[in-house]
Amino acid sequence: MNWDALGAIAEAAGAIGVMLTLLYLAFQTRQNTRVLEQTTRMHESSVYRANIDGVMNLQGILAQDDQLALIWKKGLANGDLSEMELARFESYLNMYLFDQENKLYLTSVAALDEVGGSKQVVRHIEGQISHLMGSHHVQEWWRTNSDRTFGPVFVAEVNRIAKVIDVP
Repeated sequence: MNWDALGAIAEAAGAIGVMLTLLYLAFQTRQNTRVLEQTTRMHESSVYRANIDGVMNLQGILAQDDQLALIWKKGLANGDLSEMELARFESYLNMYLFDQENKLYLTSVAALDEVGGSKQVVRHIEGQISHLMGSHHVQEWWRTNSDRTFGPVFVAEVNRIAKVIDVP
């Protein structure tokens, strides 16, 4: 066998090796894509579940505490609140807004747009903030405490929503 024939055989073996490597990489890429899609769906469902859990926990607090439920309702309706009632109202408002901020954060780190989950959670947040900002108690608390209590992204989002609904 001469050197030209040996070179041709080595070149053919090298080409087969490159083809096998490309097939292997294609298989690995496809497998990785599937795993990534599954992970994304799991994360989407956990963010959506966190949204539901937050709502249920906050509603559960009101359902178990008649006095707080009445204070919350009165405060949102712009009723007069005693000093103690205002303290309880603001404490619950703080918890409520922290929950909303957490949901907004989760939507920003989640890839939920493919199934509309992120948009649904953001619409929920916008609806809740719009409702809350109808109360002068909430508006006053927000003006006084928002910048020192919440992150700049959440403050900007709430201020954007408040501007849309024309809160003074």
